[in-house]
Parts: sequence; structure tokens; C-alpha cells
Amino acid sequence: MQMRLTDDDVQEVLLELHLPPEFAAENGIGESHVQLDHRLGNFSRTQIWFDGIHLSYGMVALNQPVRIRVEMDTPVLEMHFSLHGSFRSQLTGSSVGGHTYNHQQHNLIYTPGFEGRFEIDSTENQLFEVNFSESYVNRFIAGNEKLMRGMAEQMARREIALLSRHNRPITPAMNALIRDIMDCRKTGLMKRLFLEAKVLELFMLQLEQFNTDVPTERDTCLKTGDHERLEAAKALLEGDLQAPGSLLSIAHQVGLNDYKLKRGFKEVYGTTLFGYWHDLRMAEARRLLCEGKKAVGEVADAIGYQNPHHFTAAFKKKYGVLPSQLNR
Repeated sequence: MQMRLTDDDVQEVLLELHLPPEFAAENGIGESHVQLDHRLGNFSRTQIWFDGIHLSYGMVALNQPVRIRVEMDTPVLEMHFSLHGSFRSQLTGSSVGGHTYNHQQHNLIYTPGFEGRFEIDSTENQLFEVNFSESYVNRFIAGNEKLMRGMAEQMARREIALLSRHNRPITPAMNALIRDIMDCRKTGLMKRLFLEAKVLELFMLQLEQFNTDVPTERDTCLKTGDHERLEAAKALLEGDLQAPGSLLSIAHQVGLNDYKLKRGFKEVYGTTLFGYWHDLRMAEARRLLCEGKKAVGEVADAIGYQNPHHFTAAFKKKYGVLPSQLNR
């Protein structure tokens, strides 16, 4: 695979990436890291690849809005996650047209090799992407075309395709998997097995969400700057699993009224403010239990439950098993 990123305003090549066919790696797994300090801003990117799978993630901190031309010569199915910031893409010769990704949104896109442009206005952006080779993803599509809706037919015709014109919100479970992938410190075969398992679980969650949630067109209550305030509210929840405060106090802290915080959070993240917080607490509890270093009561206390029985009931309702079953 060859990819080139060019500053569209001055025709300056910013980055060129060359990966082997089918993302094959001589030693089972390949990895590279890029750090770029440029007049446009700072860019960091990690690339990891092994048979059929290519992961790419990092940060972009811009000094000004930019237009980037992207060229890629290889067909891929891409799981795209916009972790922070927003941008708009325009793929040449695509019936998809322009498509915008906002904070904490994801989608699935097929490109048979393409040329297009990205317009980035946010000063800080964090992206996480997984590219599957055609041969790898065909293992899932064959006989399961309904999971991919009409996208499978467009892939067969070598047409650029989105799984849906409507992005979906990234869930706490997805964020946890992405964090596990980016924080992985394993090496060699163990790293490859770990990453492939996490990627496939993330792919499953993505397909599951697209096939169970049917969004409708709706008016938005959000204005310029509100996405950043919602992101700040989400960060408050993530930073305090015990007692982040009331809806009203969080709204005051981030500069929104409680109505806009409540409605806007549901619009952007697909769940209520405290539904998201509950999922965060349960995900952290599950992680601590699987580590096996804390008793059930200690885990309950760590995430703010004063009554271990209430924690046990909530955990059982969420995951279908008792916390003690993971703590053995």
C-alpha cells in the first residue's frame, strides 16, 4: 500500500507511507512511528501492520485550518474513529460526496484506492483507524452480506462506500478497546494476537451498533463550540468515576445549560450523560476484576459504590455474570 498526504494549498508533500502487499510483515508484525514538526503544526502517527490488518493512530495539532490531499493505491475497508476534533472528507469520483466526522464518531468506509481531500478546522485532532485488506475482510462478508447492508454490493463493484451516511457515537466499550490497543506494551507474537483479538472485537461492536441502531434526520440544538463543551463534560465523567456531580453542576462547569448538555450529549454520544458514566464505571470494574488484584468489595469502593450488593446487581445486569466469577 502506498499513501501520500499533500498540503493542497502549496502542493507540498507532508507524508508518504509504503506498506507491503496484504500488510504482510517479515517478523509477524511491523511497526513505525512518525513525529513531524511543521509550519502547519505538529503531527504524530503510529503504524502497526500484520497479515491483512493495518492500524494507524495519533494526534494532529494545527496552527491553522488546512486542506490535505490524500492519495492511496490499495483497496481497503477502513474502521474510522474520530476520537477528538472534526474534519470533512471529499473523495474524488465518489457518490458518497462530502462526509463530516465530529467528536467521538465512527463509521466504516470502503475505498478501492482513491484520491480525495480532507478539510480540517479543529486545532486538535485525534484519529484511530483500522484498515483491512480485501482478502481479509472477504472472510466475513461471504454469506453474511446482510451485516454489511448494501456496502457488500458496492465493494464487489469497486465503488467507494460508507456503511451508513450517518456516523454513530463511539461507545465506552469501543473507547476502552481503542485505549487497550494504543496502550499495548506486548511484543512479537503476543502483541499480534492481542491486537488482532481487540480489533475483531471492535469490528464486531461497530457492526452490531450499525445493525441495531437506525438514526433519523433531526434538528440539532448544538452551535459552534458546543462539541468542545460536550467533550469537556465527557472528560469530567471519565476523570471521576465516584462522584462527578449533578447534571446542573457539570453543565455550569463546561459552560452549557442543563437542557443543552442533556440533549446534546445524547445527540453526539448516543446515550445519556449518566448512562455513559455508568458504562464507564462498569468497564473499569470489569478491568479491575480481570486483573485479579482487588476483591469485589474493593472494586465496588473504587468506582464509588458504598453498598457491594448494589454493585453486584448492577454488574450482573450489565455483563450477565457475577463480579465474583471474574475475580477468581
